[in-house]
Amino acid sequence: MRKKKKMLLCTLVFCCILSACGQKKEEKPEKPHPSAEAPEKEKDKDADKKEKEKKDTDKTEKKKTEEKQEVKTAPKAEKTEAERLIQDQTFDTELTPLGNVRFASYAPDTTQSPYGDAEFKLLQNQQVIAVLSGMNQSNTRKEETFHKVEAVSFRDYNQDGYTDIIIICSYIPDDRTKSVYSEARLYFGSAEGSFTLDVDLSEQVNGEVVEKTIQSILDSIYQEADSTANAQTDVPEDSQTCAAWKQAYADYIRNSYDQGVAGYQLIYVDEDDIPELAVIGICEAAGSRIITYANGQIYEKQLCRTYFTYIERENLLCNSDGVMDGYYDLVYCIIDGQLTLIAEGNYGAEDHTNLQQDENGNLIYKYFWNGIEMTEEDYNSALNEVYDTSKAKQGYESGAYDTVEEILEKLES
Repeated sequence: MRKKKKMLLCTLVFCCILSACGQKKEEKPEKPHPSAEAPEKEKDKDADKKEKEKKDTDKTEKKKTEEKQEVKTAPKAEKTEAERLIQDQTFDTELTPLGNVRFASYAPDTTQSPYGDAEFKLLQNQQVIAVLSGMNQSNTRKEETFHKVEAVSFRDYNQDGYTDIIIICSYIPDDRTKSVYSEARLYFGSAEGSFTLDVDLSEQVNGEVVEKTIQSILDSIYQEADSTANAQTDVPEDSQTCAAWKQAYADYIRNSYDQGVAGYQLIYVDEDDIPELAVIGICEAAGSRIITYANGQIYEKQLCRTYFTYIERENLLCNSDGVMDGYYDLVYCIIDGQLTLIAEGNYGAEDHTNLQQDENGNLIYKYFWNGIEMTEEDYNSALNEVYDTSKAKQGYESGAYDTVEEILEKLES
């Protein structure tokens, strides 16, 4: 009996021990598995990094898009008057009764107004004293764009003693099947020095004159000036032409005269009956100018220094001069009303500081005709092939020219 109790007690103790060991084993925490957890953390980091990069990229793209939109929508800068100034149709002239003024032509700023029209201003002492009215109140065109200012002339076309202004502009229709066309606008001057757009006369001229030049417009005005009198309508065409070039030369002389002019000559260079006007400078530096008249307007060519000759009515003029052992022969003819260079030669010493002489004591020069070097004999031969110097008349002779009063008297007689 006692032996059985002892065995039962041992069994009970053994079971308790086993139970305690099992409990500890169950409560033992599970060790972490770094090898399995690390990749998950790396993945999270990579995902965060990519998400950040994507956000940065999206921000950059958005900024670029906004910048592009800003560029597209930003208005273009307005052009300055200096940028719009039409140099070849801007003049210093003299208008009655204003005196000396600058007539300035401006192209429209098409970046601001695609159908804008040209503008014209008068300046005196660098201040704007008048702005000529446009053809309409908004100074814009309809279904056409400005092309160029074809011509400007300052004439007293209504014979009231005050200078008037004639302007011819050309335009390009939106319909490209139609050609560029010209339009005239006429402004009459007043005793107050103002200029008013002559709407009726402008419409009349534009309706009647197809090929618009200053002369054709003047002819139209003169023919319609007084239909009841024969003073204008019965004047022969050649008489009108004669009156036109005389008036043009007289206006030029009045508007350009200064103390640098010694005198004037009427010469016949080409074969027509309209002479050319030679303006002789008071010194070599001032030079001479040749004024031609054609297509209702005058053209000016400044020569190098003063000396020139011409072959009368054979349409040839030669400007021969030079200084400091450098000389030239510039041969011109009149093409489309303008004096145009057709051949040139030059000769002189290669080194002006070290002049060389041949065995006869003559200076040694190099000769070039139209850029090709040759001997003096060949040079003279080439010159005479183009310009027969034996036929030449003196265009400049000291004292053999008219004063400003004398030339104006001839032109106005």
